[in-house]
Amino acid sequence: MRHRLCHSLRNATFWLALLVFTAAHAAEFDSENQAGRVSLITALESVDTASILQAGIAFDLKPGWKIYWRVPGDAGYPPKIAWDKSTNIDTPTLSWPAPKRTIDAGLQTIGYTGSVILPVSIPLHTAGQAVHLQADLDYLACEKICVPLEATLTLDLPAGPATPTIHMHRLAQAIAALPVPAPSLGWHLDSAELNGTTLVVSISADQPFVHPDVFVEDDQSTAFSPPRVQNEGKHITLTYANAPTEILGKSVRLTAVDGAKAGEFQTTITPGTARPNTSLFLMVGVALLGGLILNLMPCVLPILSLKLLALLAHSGGHRLHARAAFLASTAGILVSFLGLATILILIRSAGHAIGWGLQFQQPVFLGLMIAILIAFSANLWGLFEIPLPAWAGELGTGGNSLAGHFMSGFFATLLATPCSAPFVGTAISFALSRGAQDIFVIFLALGTGMSLPFLSVALWPELATKLPHPGPWMGLVRRILGVSLATTAAWLVVVLVGVLGHTTQSKSTTIAWIPFDRAAIAQHVAQGHVVFVDVTADWCISCKVNKLTVIERGEVASALSSPGTIAMQADWTKPDEEIARYLESAGRFGIPFDAVYGPGTPDGIALPELPTTLDVLTALHAAKP
Repeated sequence: MRHRLCHSLRNATFWLALLVFTAAHAAEFDSENQAGRVSLITALESVDTASILQAGIAFDLKPGWKIYWRVPGDAGYPPKIAWDKSTNIDTPTLSWPAPKRTIDAGLQTIGYTGSVILPVSIPLHTAGQAVHLQADLDYLACEKICVPLEATLTLDLPAGPATPTIHMHRLAQAIAALPVPAPSLGWHLDSAELNGTTLVVSISADQPFVHPDVFVEDDQSTAFSPPRVQNEGKHITLTYANAPTEILGKSVRLTAVDGAKAGEFQTTITPGTARPNTSLFLMVGVALLGGLILNLMPCVLPILSLKLLALLAHSGGHRLHARAAFLASTAGILVSFLGLATILILIRSAGHAIGWGLQFQQPVFLGLMIAILIAFSANLWGLFEIPLPAWAGELGTGGNSLAGHFMSGFFATLLATPCSAPFVGTAISFALSRGAQDIFVIFLALGTGMSLPFLSVALWPELATKLPHPGPWMGLVRRILGVSLATTAAWLVVVLVGVLGHTTQSKSTTIAWIPFDRAAIAQHVAQGHVVFVDVTADWCISCKVNKLTVIERGEVASALSSPGTIAMQADWTKPDEEIARYLESAGRFGIPFDAVYGPGTPDGIALPELPTTLDVLTALHAAKP
């Protein structure tokens, strides 16, 4: 009995001591604060005979909180760890998992959310002997505000045979997910060139990329701007604006990420190859043609109708005045295009996605356009006179001041931007994937193309001066043109309602559209489905034409409603960063945009801006298993 009692007391003492040790142990190796929990974990509970100890700093962040990568982006700083109070270790090596890039209020953040482990490889000073670890941690965690945090994490590992901890598997997964040499993933660096202040990185792969990103690091921890990514399946080109010229000739590290894959390149930045840019020359021609075709778009015709009044007003007039008037209209168009180019460059420099016609997502712009159009149509009908500035009054009545002609060209350009006419989308996408210089060149070519009818009159003023003299019949013309302006204003009211309220999906009764979900595309394709993605907006005239003439009628509508086919609609009436990034990843910066994905075309087939029935049916057939 006495022996049994002593044995029970010894067991109780052992378990009590173990409980006290475990409680103290747990309190020391982790820390909790408003951002979440941070812990010091190891793969083994004892040091065994190995010379390297595998450990990790595990962050379990609360929803909405984030910490930073080794290159944090535009602000913040990465976790810093001091090990100097540890015993029996040499200098530890900290490893960094692949981060994620986010843009918030124009600021770029590179870091982690949720749960993440920073693996640490700790060489032991004397293998087989006990180790005391103390990690003094200093890190910045951000939600709506950023909070600098500190934690002291300690852990004692005794000498003895290896026994795995509950963290061993999780730590092994974190180590396995670390970036590896990129060529082992089948990724190959084609070039990393600096053209002025634009860094261009080209990477090819054995298998198609899905959602790639590449993080650039130099020896100064420079925060490179978010890249514009052009994904062509097995080849990607990333363009970083405002790169420091000091990186030329220096070694940089490139961390490429695509889903769960992450690989690193070490390379030296070389100067861009000086060669004639034949593609730019070709796109200038495409832009000229696209700009000319813009004059036939429904959103431009109402303003051009005002130019018709001005043209008639010049009949019998002096040829020099006619020439000056139409040169002023040309100047208005060119200034407007160059202004749009400047605004887009500034928006992109701030880290935001850009595109063609984005001002139609802004209620203030729409309200201003509606007010101007209503005022002009009322003046044309002669209902009442509105006290407008001289140039505005003459613009609304077809007058002859040079300021009025200039503003008619300027205004026509603003109304042209929701139209993606043939060749316009191609030229815009090319321009916005390039540097600032090419953007200005292409936009100037678009403006020149749109100005060609006005330039023709400027070169041959007789086209205006030889027309029939104005007479009573002009009153009828004015009333008809007033109706066209009022119709445009009514269309913009519908767009404004959509921007201010809930934008509804297509009312088609034959196609069951589902909302756009970029992440779900690959899931549907993996299940053997064909996915048709339609990016549209209430303000996109070409989008509506596509639906009326091709997508929601006849064979195409039947095919999109057939079993195994999913029709996915991305509504870009209001600003949507996910849609903007999707378009940018496809090398497009304007709409309409339609693409078909499927087992036969997992990377997608992009359709023309104005597709035919044959275009859609051919793509759907190619996408099938």
